[in-house]
Amino acid sequence: MKDDVRLLFLELVELSAGERERIFQERAVEPGVRCEVESLLRFTSDSIGCLTNCVSNAAHDVLSSSNEWELDRCGPYRLIRLLGSGGMGAVFLAERTDGEIQQRVAIKFLGADKFRAVWHDRFLRERQVLASLNHPSIVHVIDAGHTRDGRPYLVMEYVEGVAIDTYCAGLAFRDQLELFVQVCDAVAHAHRRLIIHRDLKPSNILVNAADQPKVLDFGIAKLLDEGDGQTQTVDWLLTPSYASPEQLSGIQQTTATDVYSLGAVLYKLLTSRSHNEAATATPQANSTSANVRSIRPPTSLNPMLPSDIDYIIGKALRIEPEERYQSVDAFSSDIRALLDSRPVQARSGDMWYRTRKFLRRYWMPVAAASMVVASLSIGLYVANRERNLAQQRFMDVRQLANKLFDIDSQVRALSGNSKTRQLIVDTSLQYLRRLSADARHDPELAVEMANAYLRVARVQGVPISSNLGQMDQAGKNLDIADEYVRSVLKSQPSN
Repeated sequence: MKDDVRLLFLELVELSAGERERIFQERAVEPGVRCEVESLLRFTSDSIGCLTNCVSNAAHDVLSSSNEWELDRCGPYRLIRLLGSGGMGAVFLAERTDGEIQQRVAIKFLGADKFRAVWHDRFLRERQVLASLNHPSIVHVIDAGHTRDGRPYLVMEYVEGVAIDTYCAGLAFRDQLELFVQVCDAVAHAHRRLIIHRDLKPSNILVNAADQPKVLDFGIAKLLDEGDGQTQTVDWLLTPSYASPEQLSGIQQTTATDVYSLGAVLYKLLTSRSHNEAATATPQANSTSANVRSIRPPTSLNPMLPSDIDYIIGKALRIEPEERYQSVDAFSSDIRALLDSRPVQARSGDMWYRTRKFLRRYWMPVAAASMVVASLSIGLYVANRERNLAQQRFMDVRQLANKLFDIDSQVRALSGNSKTRQLIVDTSLQYLRRLSADARHDPELAVEMANAYLRVARVQGVPISSNLGQMDQAGKNLDIADEYVRSVLKSQPSN
């Protein structure tokens, strides 16, 4: 079978006729490819009724024919009803009847085709896989054994719950992510024990009444230290809608396989649609098929989602395994970062993006720090302004003192100069009095003020040159000059 026919068939086999036709039209599938795929789909459809009858008859035989299968009881357990069948076996609800304890369990039996050695070995491996796992979000093993006719069985915890997509339908966004993180922790626990699940889908993740998710069905799980090529027969038991591209292509599978499936599950939880249903066709010349699916961003289906979720899910659903998250822990770490308003690694964030995340996470201390910085800035501005003002006044007083004698010496030679000299004195004193308050806190300005009062006193009545004869006023201004000098010496004794 050609790769493009095979991949398209696996994608369409679970869809309705209308959805199949829509995909045919959107991707402009070549007539030859479409004919082969439709032929396979018709064959599958015609076989469903027969297959269903076969399964029903087999289940009936299992429950009714104790002499042949001996499945009405299994050790101390009595089978109650069939819970489900598929893959390699069937699962029954059972209860313990030996009187020791009251307990309901789920018992899984190998399917009727028990003579296929690879399935038998796979079932035994699943029992051992589950027995090696111990996590609250993974269904745990209670017992194991063989029936009288040699059929292996596995007694497991019975999870009475609903599929995670159904459970999440009524949850808020944060609650959905917090629940999904628990699932990631369970899968990461299996990976640390070198086990990949390979069939993660909503129906294999149930949520019980205690809001605890449980990962089920490790039937096609793979040990990472197994050799390649020995599991090709059962690889077809996968679910196409949640299977990774390497599973569909039959190439080597790693923990990145489960990362892809988890991304597909999260897409379904947040948008209520499969990522395959929401995919659009993108032509790509180097692809093995005519078109490569381009997954629509989750926010295009649910605008209420944050934009970071597009980057997270987009990275998990990358076609190339090496381009996905390196581990499930890295996947869940980005989800936790989103919940904590921290930058997500899947997004190549610029400085402004990271700054927004930082501000959103630490808005209270940032606001307090901003207020402190603003206060300091205002204080520095005021201080700088006052310093500049004081410096300006200092220069004004110095210029006044230096110019006073120059003006007075020129006026002194004029006849009738008393009024003009008095006006100079009065104007100078008026200006000096306005600066007196500032000078008491500025030693340099105080020195200049003392010098200015000294020169005013000389014009008024110090008898060393021509003056106005105002001895008393000159004495008072000399006292003021002396006070300024003493204030400077008090704060600067070495001046």
